[in-house]
Amino acid sequence: MNRLLLQPFIRKRTDLFGLLIVTFAFGLIVQNVLQAIFGPNFQSYVYSPSSSVNALGMIFTVNQLIIVVLAVVAMLLVHVLLRYTKLGKAMRAMADDAALARACGIKVGRITDLAWLISGALAGLAGFVLVLNTTTLGGQDESRRRRRTRLRWERCALWF
Repeated sequence: MNRLLLQPFIRKRTDLFGLLIVTFAFGLIVQNVLQAIFGPNFQSYVYSPSSSVNALGMIFTVNQLIIVVLAVVAMLLVHVLLRYTKLGKAMRAMADDAALARACGIKVGRITDLAWLISGALAGLAGFVLVLNTTTLGGQDESRRRRRTRLRWERCALWF
């Protein structure tokens, strides 16, 4: 998205508000294309209710524990990436002063693309966590005990 959509506007020195409008317009286009392909109806899947776990005097579902573990692992990975890797050092240098980072030999375009990739992966993880956390009870027969998660495709598009 950065190289194909934003870089031409950045080269023309478009201000931040203009870039924001371009990004929102692109989001609306993606949302409407996905709605045209998959339709406006909810997409759902059915799974059995997860069991409960009693920990520290509190009751958690397995899904809640998975979410907590995923959050801790994601935070640790981002911390390690930004603190201890060459990529993290380059990202911090660019955040401080992109022109100086470019003058020091950092490939600013490549680091920006990797930052977009990482943010997209984290947004995808957030969408997965949203699916795990968004549950409702199903129909009136035996499936009433099953949990049903409904997720609109256009909501998925906003995460990406």
